[in-house]
Order: sequence, then structure tokens, then C-alpha cells
Amino acid sequence: MKKFSLYLKWGLIPLFIAAAAAIFALFGSYAHTEYEKIYLTPGLDDPNGWEIYTVEDDRRIFLTPRELVELELNKTFYISRTLTDDIRDRGCTLLNLDRPSAVFLDGELIYTNCTNGSLGFDSVIFPDDFKNYDMRSEHFYCTLPENYVGKQLTIASKHFDHQGMPSVIMSSLMIGTAVNSAEVSGVMIPAVGFAVTALLLLGIWIFGIFHGIRSYAPLLVIAAAMSRSLSCLRRYEYISNSPTAMDTPFTVFVPIIALFLPQLYFLFKIEKKSGRIIYGCILGVTTAAAAALQTAEYFGASVGMIRNGLLYLSLAALTVFAVLEAKNRNNSFRLFLGGAGIILAGIIVLYTGSAAGSGYYSDSIRTVFTLSTEYGSYGLINFLSGALFILSAVVSVYYLIIRTSRIQTDLAVQNERLEQLDRDLEVQKQFYESKLSSEKEIRSLRHDMNGHLATLSALIRDNRTDEAANYLAEITELHREVKKEHFSSDPYIDTVLNEYRARCEKNNISFVCRIGTDNHSLPCAELCLILNNALENAYEASMKLPEKDRYIKVQSAVQQNRFLLRVSNRFEGTVSLSEGLPVTEKPGKEHGYGLSNILRTVQRKGGTMDFRTENGVFVMDVQFSLM
Repeated sequence: MKKFSLYLKWGLIPLFIAAAAAIFALFGSYAHTEYEKIYLTPGLDDPNGWEIYTVEDDRRIFLTPRELVELELNKTFYISRTLTDDIRDRGCTLLNLDRPSAVFLDGELIYTNCTNGSLGFDSVIFPDDFKNYDMRSEHFYCTLPENYVGKQLTIASKHFDHQGMPSVIMSSLMIGTAVNSAEVSGVMIPAVGFAVTALLLLGIWIFGIFHGIRSYAPLLVIAAAMSRSLSCLRRYEYISNSPTAMDTPFTVFVPIIALFLPQLYFLFKIEKKSGRIIYGCILGVTTAAAAALQTAEYFGASVGMIRNGLLYLSLAALTVFAVLEAKNRNNSFRLFLGGAGIILAGIIVLYTGSAAGSGYYSDSIRTVFTLSTEYGSYGLINFLSGALFILSAVVSVYYLIIRTSRIQTDLAVQNERLEQLDRDLEVQKQFYESKLSSEKEIRSLRHDMNGHLATLSALIRDNRTDEAANYLAEITELHREVKKEHFSSDPYIDTVLNEYRARCEKNNISFVCRIGTDNHSLPCAELCLILNNALENAYEASMKLPEKDRYIKVQSAVQQNRFLLRVSNRFEGTVSLSEGLPVTEKPGKEHGYGLSNILRTVQRKGGTMDFRTENGVFVMDVQFSLM
């Protein structure tokens, strides 16, 4: 039964994972839509069908996507491609742009958001006043004519800051509304999820405090969950210009904090003192330097790649110390490496599968990696901080479960010890009560005998010998009683045996006891405990039988300085094993738990305990040395 309960408990873990996956899929569906914008933005390694060029001296100079990204600020560039049937068939009527632009269709200007510039085809010059324009969340929409298929679309634009590739999106009002709703959900749902996770972890931590688990490292995981939530909310600032609580300069430090907190948690999990000091220094220096560089970047310095390099350095150091700690049997970092391996394997499978299929996810992964490592964006940092948070949360919850389980086990052991102490005290109580009863009987008999002796003396003085003899016979008959049996020379053992003999006689249980000790000195405390538990089990088993079948037999002997004890009784039902000990199962109840107490006592004496069943009789054999 206990094994089944253990399997059931561990079975709850995959059930929890499945439930979490179902909830994630449910809410994740709101971050997607069947309507899709067509993203025509050039990629770093793929122009996506565009011709990219600048114009100097009326001559086109063609560029690669990477050359476009590195083009000097305020220099006009052009991207050009032919509009195809599939764009029209997907219902796209709007061209969505994110910077100062002039749109030409077959060389004819059809839209511009800059009316005071020079807008001739292949000779566009944008005014300088665009350089201070707040373009965040601001997009420009150009409605295409109905017959745009097959025509050459040319967009003139410029870099007014280090934005990277010009965003070019084809959509419609309906598509745009659906996609924008999905984008907002894609930001808010994870943000709420991380915030709820932080609250749940806080509740679990408080639960642990009330149960004596005083560890403050999980607070770092809770703070990491909140930083992840804030990091998600920070993305909202890029899709909405509405003022929010995160619309402050301090939010630029959120990605660094989100990466730092899980690393700090794992710092406290390093068991080797020297490793903790070294990694602590690396983490402190790299994080402080990254924060300083982030401040400089906020004021216009181009230091993103250096900042990210420092953060990658701290992660590399964590990986090295994780391997060293795992070799030293540190379970925290074994879990860390195992979880990291699962995440890495998942990315490889996703990338490989996507590359063999549509290529959407593989292109996204490649773009995030390239932008992060070559241009200092936070894409890869955000992913790594999310992965670290998941790993730290798993380790934190794992240790809380382990420590709670240990506390429950310790409490169970303590309760069992207290119960055993109660049984030992009961044996002592029975013995002293028996002694006290005997003392009272002796005092009462002494008092009565004084009177009887006086009467007998008087009869003898009067030569009334016949009357004296008759009186003496009456006294003898009057004080005749059934004396307690003496099973052994030890009064404690006799007390236990007489107690169960009396209970058996009262309930019509045949009780046979043959104790042979050969005048050896017996460990009365241990033997009383063994007898008390064994006879209690036998008594309970016998009470479930018809009166004619009730039977308990106790036998002992001493051979070669070893004490041998056998207790046998009839039982009804079947015998199964629970943690290596027999359990007699009956509907609604289990019998046989006292055997675990007997086993521990026998093992303390360096002995053994065996058991078997023979034709409906349960036999327990115990032996231990008397040396």
C-alpha cells in the first residue's frame, strides 16, 4: 500500500506538467491569430526579395543587408521589389512602415510622410528635422491601389538612429487589428504568468517558513520571477505609446537584473567555498560593469556588444562551476545541467525541424543570435535569463519538496519513538501496579493473620484442638487464591506475559507459554518491548477469528548464549510485504505495524527476526546474543 502511495505521489509530477502545458497552450493561443501580416523586412543574411541600393551621382550602388545596417545616419537608401499575386490573395491592402519614407509604384510617388523633402524617384532627400522624431510605436500606413500586382514597389528611407533593418509589413485594417491584439496578448499573458508564479513561489516559501524551513535563497527566485514579469511588460512600451508604470528610464536595467538574480541564486548553491568566492567576484564585477555600460548606452554610447560580452562571461563562468559542482555530487547543479541540456535539446530540435520545413523558427533563432552577438541587442540575453529563471525555480521547488518530505519523515520517526516510549512506560506501569497489588495483599493478609493467630492461640490454650484444627482449615480455604504464574525469573517479563494471559483467558484465546532461560540474565527492557509488540499483534489477529480458532503460543530457549524466541498465532486473511515486513490485510484496516518496532530492537541487540506462515498460522522467530 505504501509503495502504491509513493508511485501515486510521483505520478502527480507528470500530471502537473501536463496541466501546466495545457494551461500554457490555452493562454498561448490568444497570442496568435489566423490572420497574418506579411513581413517583407529584409534579413541580415537574406534580402527577402529586395534590391537594396543607394544613389550617388545618379548611379545606383547596390548593398548587402549587412551593409545597409551599417550605413551612415541620415543617408537615403532604397529597397525595391515586385509585388506578387500571393500578397494580394492574402488580403493585404496596406503597407506598414516604421521610419521616414517615400513610396513609389513603378516610379510614381504614391505616399510620403515627409512633405517638405525632395522626393524625386531615385533622388529623395529627407530633411534633418526627422532625426529627433519619436518613432517608437509610430507606424505609417500607405494604401496600395487595387491593381498593384506586378508593379515595382520602391521605398526610400533613411536611418535616423541605430534601428537596424527598415520594417516593411503588408496587412489590412482587419489583419492589423487581429495581429495587434495577439501582440498585446503575447506581452501581457507571459507578464501575468511570471507575476502569478512569483506569488505562488512566495506562498510556497511562506508555507516552508511555517514548517521550519528557513531558507532565504528562494527569495532570489521570487525576485527573478518578478523581474521576468517586468521584462515582459517592458516590451509593451514598443507596441504602445500609452504611459505605463514601466515607462521610466530605469527599465533599461531590467534585462540585466533579470539575468543577475538567478545567477545570484545559484551562487548560494555552490558548496565549495573557494568556488563561491571566485564566481561571486566574477558575477559582481561583470554585472556592475554591464550596468555601467548600460547607463552609457542610454546616453548614446555604442557599447551594447561589450555589455553583452560581460553578461555572457558571467554565464560561461556559471556553466564551468556548475560542471565542477556536479562532479562533487552537488544535486542542485546536477539538476541545473540536466535542465539546461533539455532546453538546449529542445532548441536544436525546433531549429532542425523548422529548417527542414517552413524555416520560420530557424530564421528567427538565427536572427536573434546574430543581432545579439553582432549588434548588442537584448534578444539572446532575455532568452537566457528566462531559461535561468526556469532552472532556478525547478531547483528551488525541488529542494522545498525534499526538505518538507524529510521533515515529515522526521516527525513520523519522532511520533513512533514517542509511541514506543508510551508502550515501554505501560510495561513499567503494569509491573509496578502488580507489585503494589501484591504489597497490599501481603499487608492485608498480615493484618488478618494477627487476628487468626490470636483466635487459634485461645482455642489451643483451652485445649479445644478439634475446633482449632477446623478453624485453621477454614482460614486456609478462605485465603486460597489462584496465584499468578511465574513464567520466568524476571518480574518485568512475567508482568507482560501475565497481562496477556489474563486478556486471552477473558476472550477465550488459548494461551500457551513456555519460557526457558536456564537462569541466564535476560535484557528485560528489550525483551519486554519485543513481547509487548508481538503479543499485541497476535492478540489483535486472534480477536478477528471465531473463538474456537483463537490460539497464541510463546516459546523461548537459550542455546550457546543466544536467546531464541518464537511467537505464533492463527490469523485470517492474506499476508503481504510493506517495506520488507509482513502486513496482514483486512478490509478497512492493516495489521502488523509492531513488527517494525521489534525489528529495530532486535537489530540493536545484533540479532535477527524471521517470519513465515504455515497453514493459517503466523510464526515469528527472534534471536539475539546474550553476551
